[in-house]
Amino acid sequence: MLADEELYPDEEGLNDEGGLDDESCSGKKKFILIGALALLLIGRGGAGVYFSGILNEPEDVANSEEPAPPPVKMIFYALPEILTNLNGSGGNSSVLKARFTLELVEGADLDRLNQFQPRIIDILQVYLRELRIDDLRGSQGMIILREELLARINEAATPVEVANVLFNDILIQ
Repeated sequence: MLADEELYPDEEGLNDEGGLDDESCSGKKKFILIGALALLLIGRGGAGVYFSGILNEPEDVANSEEPAPPPVKMIFYALPEILTNLNGSGGNSSVLKARFTLELVEGADLDRLNQFQPRIIDILQVYLRELRIDDLRGSQGMIILREELLARINEAATPVEVANVLFNDILIQ
């Protein structure tokens, strides 16, 4: 076992009864309290800065390894006006007059699309001729029409890729 002298080599800070002196104790307590308070504030401030994202790299710097894709240049191709009869029931005849614009994926396909224009017009005429007025009612009818036209145009114009079919005018009489 250790002797008292080894445990308390200095007798500074001890009172006559062997307890700690109030003056030295309060100084040490103040120092420890101020140090703990400073560490607490630094820790909270550091956590706040960390979670706020101030220390994170900006997105431009973080993603600079991957080159940004070039801006997409939209290429549009206007089809000529289409005028066709709709499939009528019981002798009622209806006429559909429509103009469509095609949105192309690549600008180089514009010349090739000119070559496919007669085939595209033919496919559109045949498809539109089989439609009934009820098929074109409401927004759901227009969405289905767009999807069908896009699929048929992409099939007719392969290898040209058409991204979207835009409606310019649709008139049913």
